[in-house]
Amino acid sequence: MTSIEQLDAAAAAEASFTVSPGLDERVVRESIRRGLPHLPGVSTAGDILRAKGLGLTWVKAFPASLLGTEWVKAMKGPFPDVKFVATGGMRVATAQTYLEDGVSVVGLSAEFASDKGAEAVKNLLVTSAAS
Repeated sequence: MTSIEQLDAAAAAEASFTVSPGLDERVVRESIRRGLPHLPGVSTAGDILRAKGLGLTWVKAFPASLLGTEWVKAMKGPFPDVKFVATGGMRVATAQTYLEDGVSVVGLSAEFASDKGAEAVKNLLVTSAAS
C-alpha cells in the first residue's frame, strides 16, 4: 500500500496488517493509529532508522533478491533488534541462505504460481522443520 486511500480500503476489508513497497511515514503513522501492524519496505540504513524511529521492529527488505544476503548481514550488524522479511523475487533455491544470513521470514509468493513451485516450497518447509 502506498497511500491513505489504500489504507482506508484495507481497513474497510478488515485487514489484519498492511504492507508497503517503501516507507511512507504518513501510512505508518495512520496504520499504527488504527491498530493495524504495518510492514514497510526498506532498502537503506536510513529507511531502517526511520522505521525504528516510528516504533517499528519488523521491516520488509525489498527487493530482497536485488539487495542480496550480503545486504542482510550488513544491516543486521547495526540493527540486531530489527526483524527482516525478505520479499521481491525470492526463490525456494535461495530462501535457506537468506534465513541463515539473518532474515526472519522469506516471502515466496511467486513460487506458488505452479505445482512444481508449490512442491518445492513444501519440501523446503519439511526440510527446515526436520533440522
